[in-house]
Amino acid sequence: MRAGRLTWLLAAIAIAATPAAAASAETAQNPPVGVQAKAAGVDPETVDRRFAKISAAGLQLVREDFKWSAVETRQGHYRWDAYDAMVSAAATHDLDLVATLTAPPAWAAPSWNVAPTSGAALQGYAEFAREVVRRYGSDGGYWRANPQLPKNPIRFIEVWNEPYTGAFWANGYPDPGGYARMFRAVVEAARPVDSEVKFMLQADLTAYGPDTPFAAEMFRSMPDLGRYVDIVSIHPYVGSGRSPQACAPSSGSSESWRRRYELCRLTDIRRVLDENGATRARLWITEIGWSTASEASGTVSEQVQAQYVHDVFELLRTKWDGLVDGVLWYAYTTPERSANEREDHFGLVHPDGRPKPAWSALSEEARRSGRPSGGSPPDPGTPAHGPVTPPPGHTPPASVGTVPSSAFPPLEPPAPPAGGTASPAGPLTVSVPRRVVVGGGRARVSMRLVLPAPAAVNVELRRRGKLNARRKTRLGAGRRAFSLPVPRRSARGVSVLTLRIRYAGESRTVKRAIRFVR
Repeated sequence: MRAGRLTWLLAAIAIAATPAAAASAETAQNPPVGVQAKAAGVDPETVDRRFAKISAAGLQLVREDFKWSAVETRQGHYRWDAYDAMVSAAATHDLDLVATLTAPPAWAAPSWNVAPTSGAALQGYAEFAREVVRRYGSDGGYWRANPQLPKNPIRFIEVWNEPYTGAFWANGYPDPGGYARMFRAVVEAARPVDSEVKFMLQADLTAYGPDTPFAAEMFRSMPDLGRYVDIVSIHPYVGSGRSPQACAPSSGSSESWRRRYELCRLTDIRRVLDENGATRARLWITEIGWSTASEASGTVSEQVQAQYVHDVFELLRTKWDGLVDGVLWYAYTTPERSANEREDHFGLVHPDGRPKPAWSALSEEARRSGRPSGGSPPDPGTPAHGPVTPPPGHTPPASVGTVPSSAFPPLEPPAPPAGGTASPAGPLTVSVPRRVVVGGGRARVSMRLVLPAPAAVNVELRRRGKLNARRKTRLGAGRRAFSLPVPRRSARGVSVLTLRIRYAGESRTVKRAIRFVR
C-alpha cells in the first residue's frame, strides 16, 4: 500500500463586482484536501493534465514521491528534470505539493525500501533533503531561474513512507528509534535552509509484523523528538472494508484489537503525542482510502467508497473537529490490472480517465475546505489541535486543548444576487483568516484574492483605532496571495483589518476582525 501543523478555523468573505452581490459566509469547514497524485515517473504532459484536473476539482494538495534514486544516481550529482516538471505543474495549477522523500539509490542502499538509517547512507539522505529544499523552497534556485512561474515553494517535506511496515522498511523489523534518528538528521540538515518548510514525521500506533508499539517507542528512544516535528503523518486505513465510523473500545473488550485498524485510532495517536510533549505537532492524514476490487476480500463497491469519503469528512468536521489539519486521499488513480488484486483498485479515477463516484465526493468535500498555510509557528507548548471527542470507552488526556490558527477557504465566486447577474468583469473574492497564531519576531496575516482585473490594494490593521501595520501593493488579475507583516508587540487581542481594493473603475472595502493568539 502506498503510502499537520495547522488547524484551519476561518471565514470567507465573497464580494461580487456589484455592491448588491456582496455576501459573506461562515460554515463548518473541512481541513485542506488533496490526493496522492501518482505522478512520479509520468511524462510531463500527463502530469500537467492530471494536476489541472485535480485543481479544477477544488483540491488544494498533491502528495508525491520524491525518489532519491531518480535524482542522485551518482553520489553528489543531482538531476532534477522530472521533478522540475512536477513542481512547475503544481505551481501553474495552484496546488501545494507534499514531497515524500523515498527510494535510496543503489550506491546508498541495496534496495529502494532499505531505509538509510546510519553512516554515509543517512548523511546522503539528509543532504538530498537539504538539496530539495534549496532548490524548491521559499528561496529556492528553481524560482529564481523560472520567474515566469507563479512562485509556489514546497512547504511540506515528509520523511520516508510507512516506516512501521516491512514493505517500506526492509532493514529487518521496523525500528522506531532508527526512524526517529533518521528524521532528526533530515530536519537538522534541511531546516536551516528554509525555516518555512514543515517536516512531517510518519507514525502509527504499532508496527506491522511484529505488532509492537511504534509511535510511543519513537519518543522513548528519543525523548526530545517533539522539538523536531511540525506535522505527524498518519495512514489510518480501516481494515476489512469497514466503515470509518466503526470504533472499538480502547480496552476491556474482546473487540479492542480492531481499534488498531480503525479511523478512531487518530485520537490514540494524538494522546501519545501529548503524553510525550509533542503538543505542538499537527496531525495530517496523508493516506486513506478503500479498494473497489470486485473479486478481492476487504473491499467495497464504488458507491460505498464514495459514501465513506463523506463519512470521513463528516467525522472530522463534527466529532473530531480540529483534530486533523490536512487530508490526502489515496489515490488519484491505480492500475486496475486484476479484479482480485486489492491494491490495484484504490484509485478514485479509472485508468481510462472515467471518474468513480468517490472522485465527485472528494471534490465536493474539498470545496468545503480551507487552504494550507505556512503561518507563524505556535508558541512552545501550545496544543496544536482542537478538542478531541472520545469514542465510547475512551477518555482523552486532560492536556487536550484548543488553539486555532489561520488558513484559507476555497476561492469560489458568490452566487449573483436574486434577479440579476454578476458584472461582466467577474466576481471579486477575498479570503482572510479569523485567527492568527503569533510566533517568532512578528506575526503575518496571509490573504488570498481572486481579482477580475488588475487592482490597487491598500490594507491596514488597527487596534482600538491605532494603526499598527499597513501595506500598499498592486496585484494582477486572477488568483493572488499576499501577506501583511505585523510587529509582535502589536499582534495581540482583536484587531480590525481593512482592505480597500480598486479595480476597473470599482472600489470595494472589506473589514474583518482578527484575533491574534499567542
